Amino acid sequence: MRDKVILTDCEVKVDDVLNQLSRSEECGALVIFIGNVKGLNDGKRIHELVIEMDTDVVYEVLSKLREDTIRRYDIQDLVVAHREGVLNVGDNIVVIAVLSRHREEGFEACKYFINELKHLAPIWKLEKREDGAHWVGSEWLR
Repeated sequence: MRDKVILTDCEVKVDDVLNQLSRSEECGALVIFIGNVKGLNDGKRIHELVIEMDTDVVYEVLSKLREDTIRRYDIQDLVVAHREGVLNVGDNIVVIAVLSRHREEGFEACKYFINELKHLAPIWKLEKREDGAHWVGSEWLR
């Protein structure tokens, strides 16, 4: 399963994620979501992003979420890679690849997975911006 849920402090490359998909002749859709570090948030310029996580917990959460998503949307396969550490503007944070028979369930599965990831996984982002450091999404920690 570690090849389907990848947590790394190295660059996340789309080809590395695609190479982990289990291909099938029945599938005609491959949906990819790439989340990257933006250079501007709330009108403030971002210099870098620091991502922190408890990798063991995040791995368990994303593994269960992957299995749930595959069952819920009847897709062939899903691979996710998420980065941690210090990232620069433009770097990939997360890459999700979904293989499905048809595009509709592929798009829906990908959307569901990223939304649930952001809601369930204990991943913290610290934006270092022109006005100082700011934790993104920290309101749920209160």
